[in-house]
Amino acid sequence: MRSTFVRVMLSLIITALLTWIAGKNWMQIQLTEMTQKLEINLLSNSKESEETKKHLDHFLKDLQEIKKLEVLKPYPVSELKSEKDAGSFLNSRIPWGISDQQKKDVFAYDPQLAQNFEEWGYDWVRHSEDVKNIHLDLSFLRDLMKYDHWAVEDHSPLETNPEGSLPQLGVLNFWSKLRLLKVKDESDALSALEEVRHLARLSYTSELLLGNSTFFSLLLTERAILDYWEAMGRFHIHWDKVPLETLTALHRSLMFKSIAFLDFRVDDEVWNQIFKNQEQVPGICGLVNEFILANRFLYFLLKDHYPNRMKRYESLYSKIQTQCRMKLVHPVPTVQEVQGKFNEWKNLSPVLPSIDQDFSTVETIAFRLYFMSFSIDQILNTTVADQFHKGKILALAAIWSDHVYNVENYDSVLDPNWRDSSLADF
Repeated sequence: MRSTFVRVMLSLIITALLTWIAGKNWMQIQLTEMTQKLEINLLSNSKESEETKKHLDHFLKDLQEIKKLEVLKPYPVSELKSEKDAGSFLNSRIPWGISDQQKKDVFAYDPQLAQNFEEWGYDWVRHSEDVKNIHLDLSFLRDLMKYDHWAVEDHSPLETNPEGSLPQLGVLNFWSKLRLLKVKDESDALSALEEVRHLARLSYTSELLLGNSTFFSLLLTERAILDYWEAMGRFHIHWDKVPLETLTALHRSLMFKSIAFLDFRVDDEVWNQIFKNQEQVPGICGLVNEFILANRFLYFLLKDHYPNRMKRYESLYSKIQTQCRMKLVHPVPTVQEVQGKFNEWKNLSPVLPSIDQDFSTVETIAFRLYFMSFSIDQILNTTVADQFHKGKILALAAIWSDHVYNVENYDSVLDPNWRDSSLADF
């Protein structure tokens, strides 16, 4: 009787084990087939390459247009001196990954006024009366004129974690708008414009794509107040006002859309026309760093399918090391980073939400769409999910969720209402 029981239990255990192995094999086959199908679909899709070809001439013309700006002149990295680094002042005063609850502690900042600026939109230029009772000391903006660059990565959270919290540069626009609204006379107005223009330059030298964006935003702020003063006949200042066509070119070429030209599917003809002389691409340090951060897991696809494109990236990274002050994030993810991203997904929810619900991250959307018929635990626990395969899944999911930037709307122009059209009535 006992031996019969043992045989039955042993049989059940063996059956369960075989079922488990078969289930794992089935899951492995399903995941492998799904991955292969998605790879074929994505890697054969020439849309990105066609779009970049279509917009190449516009992009190159935009680069020529924005290079006219003195404020975008190249800075010799090898000659930069630490005593000229604005980070010694700014890095400890700007917010880093700050939450709304902490904003009250930001240097030279008023949360309510910041909210008002947001609500006023393009109409902020009319509200000088509303800031009369705001008494924030902005004299430090004049002190910043002695610096010629801004190393956001030194003596800051980025020093120990290059992929950590980024500086919240929106505060620069807050300072600039308040400074411009509180000018006392023509001489003070000229001083304020100099300070805002220099703040824009410092933002550009941060070598962050966010810095490029803030640079553009500050020039837009400067242009808006100049147009308002002119319309009101308030001041008559001789100032090198940035033309609208240059602002439009900046909006397209120095911002997030331009990352699309770094897409791995862009063909060599387009790539070479843009990057054969990388020094001629303003803001390239921020573009490349942002691209690596957003698309590091592409390594797992490039290594297999596009070894020549992989060499193309490696060559670009090598060339701009001497051009960029900030150390580039390494383009090859570590095993720990791959595992960390998967653990991050796993911790989002025991079971992923349905696709019609809100999502907190783009990875969650991609993951759910890609593995719609599987639970997250099933995928993470399969033998197929080794480090390399995990990396490939991450890369494919990112592309499929459109996490790799495209230039489909590259020819978009500035919001026609960026400056209040009713100014013509004054």
